[in-house]
Amino acid sequence: MKSSFTHGAAALAFAASIGWIPLANAQTTTVTTAPQSPPPNQVVVQQPAPAPVSTTSTTAAPVEREERVSGYAPNRFLLTSGLIVFGIPYTASLISAATSPLDADHHLFVPLVGPWVDLANRPNCPPGSNACDNETTNKVLLGVDGVFQAIGTIEVISAFLSPEHKSVTTVPATAYTPKMVLSPTRIATGYGLAAVAQW
Repeated sequence: MKSSFTHGAAALAFAASIGWIPLANAQTTTVTTAPQSPPPNQVVVQQPAPAPVSTTSTTAAPVEREERVSGYAPNRFLLTSGLIVFGIPYTASLISAATSPLDADHHLFVPLVGPWVDLANRPNCPPGSNACDNETTNKVLLGVDGVFQAIGTIEVISAFLSPEHKSVTTVPATAYTPKMVLSPTRIATGYGLAAVAQW
């Protein structure tokens, strides 16, 4: 019995020396970690990138002028004045020839020479008659009519004999295309693109 107690005491002593003694000698260390404060809010300001500059420009080729003389044209002043000077008295002659009962006045339908033929074929006025005054007036008007028709005819002929030098300036067509310019611009709170076109 004493031997069993001795063996039990020895076992107990052995166990204590192996396992318990380190536990008794162990120190308890408590590590306290302070709570980490959240990082402060960081404000990131992103600068807008500048808009790209895109410019499209088209210019027309220089215009070359070529001047050439295309021919001659009648003198406009002489032609216009001649037609007016000839046309007014001839119109009066036509009216007289159509309304007059005298056979000699029918020659007035013929331009230019009609007044002179009518003047040569008019009957003589008896002396002392009151009709002589009217006949004298008619002869004067026939002479004026013939003179103005002749002047008008000369002016019309002179318009073709003294023509105007007519020059025509030709401009060749140019390969012109519309012009457009694109440029960045600021719109309200952002950026945009402005387009300017020329047609």
